[in-house]
Amino acid sequence: MQSENIINYLIFSPNRPDQLLDIFVVMGYIEKNGHHFTTGLDGQPDCLVLTGNDLMAEVDYIINNAVSGIYLNQFDSKCIKDLSFLESISFIEKVNIANLALGYSSLIELSNLKVAITSVNRKDQRFDYSKLDNLEILSTDWYPGFPVLLGNSSLRELYLWKYKPRTQNFEGLNIPANLVVLHILKSDIRQTLGLTSGRVRNLQLHDCSKLESLNDLPTSIESLVCVNCKALESYVDLENLINLKTLSLHNCGDIPNLTFLSSILCSG
Repeated sequence: MQSENIINYLIFSPNRPDQLLDIFVVMGYIEKNGHHFTTGLDGQPDCLVLTGNDLMAEVDYIINNAVSGIYLNQFDSKCIKDLSFLESISFIEKVNIANLALGYSSLIELSNLKVAITSVNRKDQRFDYSKLDNLEILSTDWYPGFPVLLGNSSLRELYLWKYKPRTQNFEGLNIPANLVVLHILKSDIRQTLGLTSGRVRNLQLHDCSKLESLNDLPTSIESLVCVNCKALESYVDLENLINLKTLSLHNCGDIPNLTFLSSILCSG
């Protein structure tokens, strides 16, 4: 009988594929009603670019036009001195803050926030995201004392940058049981041991230069992507991923053989 668990895509390549772009990349700006909005990969307006040149007028525009997302960065938003204005637009659902030297404590005002994209470069940017009950997508930098997200039942996607725990594995990464997508970027983990969420279906590991083995991964994984994990040398535990549909390895360590694939293809 033909197995139902057949890998649809199997890619081994020395190069980073063009399609593996950061899904949060700002492709450009588009003008609308005298304001600039970011555009994503689809070219459609996404977030209002806040400048702070006339912050009250920008806030009024957000309120009067039911703008759902805002974007701040170190170039366009230099006139903004703090984020206290967020209290006036607590209905906002998406925030993208890139390399701006402001504290994040006012994020607590955004009770409807669903998407948070932030960079962490100072201590007052270490926000407790566990307090945002409606958060569905989070992309941020890891730091010592990173919040426990076990109670974030709405969180479905986590993009974690610079994950560098003392354990050098996933032990201590407290993620909710309903998390489906997990991307780890620029991490120094050596093993994947300790990933306890049983529902993760999409796991991507980017620029994990010390990663040596892919062990103890949940069998729920359907898509596994590893990019620039040059120390990776043990693939045998992949045979336990009975639901794997997509395996993509780009510029990783040598693969001694493909015997681990036989177990995946013959499962089911």
